[in-house]
Amino acid sequence: MYGPNYGNDRAEIEDLMARYLFAFDWQDPEAYAGTFTEDGVLDFAGGVKVGREALKAEMVAFGERERAKAAASFPPRRHRVRHFVDNLVLEIDGDAVASTPDYPDEAAREQALQRLRLALDQLAAQE
Repeated sequence: MYGPNYGNDRAEIEDLMARYLFAFDWQDPEAYAGTFTEDGVLDFAGGVKVGREALKAEMVAFGERERAKAAASFPPRRHRVRHFVDNLVLEIDGDAVASTPDYPDEAAREQALQRLRLALDQLAAQE
């Protein structure tokens, strides 16, 4: 089931995910784009961005949106997002990796999907 490099591969993947989330949370465009390959693709609710320059621009735009939210809040406060990776299940096969969220059961998975759908609907309504 596990290849001879599984431990090293897993450590590198976990490190990359942590650096990606840290750069995202701190809105650091250079560090964020640096977690992708030169031709990396971000496919997310806001669309598809290709390449490090597009990823940097997206992170700059995200930071501007977050600062606007902070300025509009009362009392004014900086919105801060924190992401954590927990219970990471990785299936590593050579250079291919699949990551699966670890839900305790199907009901918890469905609740998480419902929360995600609600959040996406709320974001769409704001635009």
